[in-house]
Amino acid sequence: AMTMLNPQALEALVQASHGDPFAVLGMHADEKNALWVRTLQPGAAGVRVIESVTGKELGELAPIHPDGVFEGRLRIRKRRPYHFAVTWGDGS
Repeated sequence: AMTMLNPQALEALVQASHGDPFAVLGMHADEKNALWVRTLQPGAAGVRVIESVTGKELGELAPIHPDGVFEGRLRIRKRRPYHFAVTWGDGS
């Protein structure tokens, strides 16, 4: 399942020692073809995924590591261009 990275991969990611960070970051499909996004945003309080063309929110990511790794399942079935709307710790 895509819902959790193993602890070693998570630590390697936050310490910038992961051999292939984009194997775990970005958009990925799970075994049921649901789309998930994972991102590293140190200092973020919240992360939302926004569809780049329409501006529609596709999902909210949950923190899975205190050093800024977020992930979540999207509400779409087909890959689309996206960007992040990040809320920082100071509220900006």
